[in-house]
Amino acid sequence: MIRINLLGSFNMLRLSAAAMGKTELLDADGARSAIVNMASAAAFDGQIGQAAYSASKGGIVGMTLPIARDLSAAGIGSTRSPQASSTRRSTAAAPSRTSSGPPR
Repeated sequence: MIRINLLGSFNMLRLSAAAMGKTELLDADGARSAIVNMASAAAFDGQIGQAAYSASKGGIVGMTLPIARDLSAAGIGSTRSPQASSTRRSTAAAPSRTSSGPPR
């Protein structure tokens, strides 16, 4: 579970970010593109028998903000979506919109 959900997400993110970093800027502000990390409510509220699943989703949520900060210098934004109904933007370039906690 952790190998597929967490390590797979991290590897896809790092490979995508490397490719995105080689593209031309999309606008004068230095933006290139964005990465969307998918998690679920289990990252915050796992159920009985879901320890590995919750840990893997919690890892995705936990890595999103530091990665957004790292990639912001390259013009790459990073967003996490813990639930389909609640998407929040996480970027170091816009601290007022940065979120590291659960959706409210």
